Amino acid sequence: MNTFTDHNPNEGKVLQAILLLCSYFNSNEVKNVKPLSPTEYSRLALWLHRNKYTPADFLTKKEEILSEWVDPRSDFKNPISAERLNDLLGRAASMGFALEKWQQQNVHIISRASRQYPKVIKDQFEDTRPPILYCIGNKELLNNKGVGFVGSRKIDKDDEEATKGYVSDAVSQGYMIVSGAAKGVDETAMITALENGGTAIGIVAESLLKIATNKHYRQAIQEGRLLLISTTYPEARFSAGLAMGRNKYIYVLSEGVIVIKSGTDGGTWTGANENLKKQWVPLLVRDIDEEGNQQLIQKGGIAISPNDINVEEIIHNSLLKTPTISESDSKQAEPMIQDMFTTDLFSSSEESESQQKPETRKEVALPLVEQAVKKEAQKEAVKPAPQQQQPIEKDSESHIEQVQLTEETTVQTAELGLFLDAFYQQLLASPSDTTFTPKMLATAHPELTESIIKQWLNTLDEQGLVKRQGRKLAYKRIKKDSQI
Repeated sequence: MNTFTDHNPNEGKVLQAILLLCSYFNSNEVKNVKPLSPTEYSRLALWLHRNKYTPADFLTKKEEILSEWVDPRSDFKNPISAERLNDLLGRAASMGFALEKWQQQNVHIISRASRQYPKVIKDQFEDTRPPILYCIGNKELLNNKGVGFVGSRKIDKDDEEATKGYVSDAVSQGYMIVSGAAKGVDETAMITALENGGTAIGIVAESLLKIATNKHYRQAIQEGRLLLISTTYPEARFSAGLAMGRNKYIYVLSEGVIVIKSGTDGGTWTGANENLKKQWVPLLVRDIDEEGNQQLIQKGGIAISPNDINVEEIIHNSLLKTPTISESDSKQAEPMIQDMFTTDLFSSSEESESQQKPETRKEVALPLVEQAVKKEAQKEAVKPAPQQQQPIEKDSESHIEQVQLTEETTVQTAELGLFLDAFYQQLLASPSDTTFTPKMLATAHPELTESIIKQWLNTLDEQGLVKRQGRKLAYKRIKKDSQI
């Protein structure tokens, strides 16, 4: 199965460019790289559109675009410089290695230009919406009606039983559960839904790869009953900022949100107050002797009895009596860019129409690291090599055959595949007498695991491109005439 899905080649190239501009690829980059924020990317996207470019053009016309680029908001303290864009776009090899690792973990990547990107997030957040969503699980769950559950990490037995009661009733009435996958109310809500045969979406605030290994979630993912989503790269560590930022997505992906327990600060409190201000969905607050809950009710949250578990009726009634709020409270910040963002600037009309009519879509491979190789060469100069074991999914082979290789690439590497080819290019960049070990290469390329590196070195050894040094896991390149 190809976990990086798309439906036309151009969108695949758009996704590559957005990833390079907006994503981290390993933990080392967090300290040294500054990807574009959602508003920064929106600013760049609008400039590209007005100048008749697309993000995909960065892969073939980078110098031309960067020579013309001037940040429309150059009056900002830190405008986007051409140098910063160039540095971000120069990480193609790191991107390729990261994608290989994420693909093995069944990560799906949805860019804001994709027809699979949730329309409700486009509509509500416009130019501040995440450029990329990273997912593990069943993406079709994004089309289901859901009820959100939020609350404290520290809960007692009564809180737990109340959560289970509300969730069980919601599941029995056909609702999906949407929550944050954190300990406490979130985890209780999601696990209860899955144990009752229901479905769930979890918006995570830490490593997507780590959360997906939770014993309560693994089977549900395999059964297509769970979707985990992250707005940052799949190996990100937990941060309070991520936890705060993900709350709004729980609200907009739900038809109503139930607050089980809230203090007067923290993520639950902040998210609930933001929803009251923006009026995304009805806020249903459990009426208990908890200061945060009582203040939310006073602010406009709808009190629900601890014993009232008819979720469908609660949501229906709340829609009829949701309080109005003053113009000053409801006025949202004006978007920085005065353009229509419901449909992405680089989505086709066919993709826009499909937002209204979800359907099952065939998955095809993305041209993931076409720019990881140095420059194009004529295809006719590359003769077919004997069939070799591919390190990536079988149904992407037809796409791999279309990739243009570098002039320096030997005949033997023509069939190795994009990821392995990019890896080999990194070896070629080192002095010819360098000795490579899996541990050394894993340190240099933290996107890759040692097991992947060992597999690739073994394949290169079989191809006659590197030679193992005795019984040790150490290798040296073999010089070819074309490299002398």
